[in-house]
Amino acid sequence: MEVAKNDINELLPSLLNVARTIRNVERKAEFFLELVKNNSAYFLEALNAARLIQDDYRRAAMLCDLAQIGSKYSSEALSAAELIHDESDRARVLIKLATNDAVNFAQLLAVTGSFQDEISRARVLIALAENEAVDSPKLLAAVESIELIQYEYSRPGMWFHLVVLEKHYAGE
Repeated sequence: MEVAKNDINELLPSLLNVARTIRNVERKAEFFLELVKNNSAYFLEALNAARLIQDDYRRAAMLCDLAQIGSKYSSEALSAAELIHDESDRARVLIKLATNDAVNFAQLLAVTGSFQDEISRARVLIALAENEAVDSPKLLAAVESIELIQYEYSRPGMWFHLVVLEKHYAGE
């Protein structure tokens, strides 16, 4: 495994030149993301490439991937996610971002509050609540969100996710 990493490090200058010549902005950002996974020295170039992506969903998803590497950019990824019009796409990006410890809980909660779909909101908040203590504000927000779901047939699945997270809610 170490040999492969050394091989990649030797190829990085050539790979960087290749990345800089890619015209398609999305492909360039994806290529830089792969480079950053091996060497964080190229993080800012990857970030700048991601910022140029026109599609709101693709830009936010790429920024979320980068925020996993450089967590101080999680608020930028969250702001980009707010621009996604389709709630299911926005929920997918927010679920991905919710696993990042650096994300601002209040800001994420505000974004999910604008959801019309209670199920998408609950899914995001459940993802945010993973690995939290029973009295955690994140877990309590997820519980409150599940209670707001109007379609009762959807609630059991949501409760199941919380039961997996915290056995305390098995009686709900």
